[in-house]
Amino acid sequence: RDITVENIKKHSTESTRWIQKPDGRIIEYYIYGSEEPDAKILLQLCGDMSSASTFPQFPSIVKVLKDKNVKAISVNYPGIGFTSADPLRRIGNWAKSDVEPVLKAEGISDDAPLMIEGTSFGSLHCYSLMHYYQDR
Repeated sequence: RDITVENIKKHSTESTRWIQKPDGRIIEYYIYGSEEPDAKILLQLCGDMSSASTFPQFPSIVKVLKDKNVKAISVNYPGIGFTSADPLRRIGNWAKSDVEPVLKAEGISDDAPLMIEGTSFGSLHCYSLMHYYQDR
């Protein structure tokens, strides 16, 4: 299947977002939980047999995030969902190559504290985020 903005729009939900990087790669991600401007930020990373779209499908997760004033962002890994593959991909570079552009697109300030949670395969990606954002 071709990864295009048109295909993403056709298959998206209210929480689906995407960006297109200058190199042409598309990064699909999901926003859910609190919509308040002072919300804490949680980067939630899915396991290997799911996609970033999994978390916002659970009403109980979304409700707790709203109740606790937490905005969650879940970014699909390269080649998963409608995120373009990256043949030169390294997990250690994922924070800089894919997550940083998403945070900038969402207007998250460079010094905003971040919470990070990874499930299964997502726990490996947590290391990339913790290293890259170690001061946050």
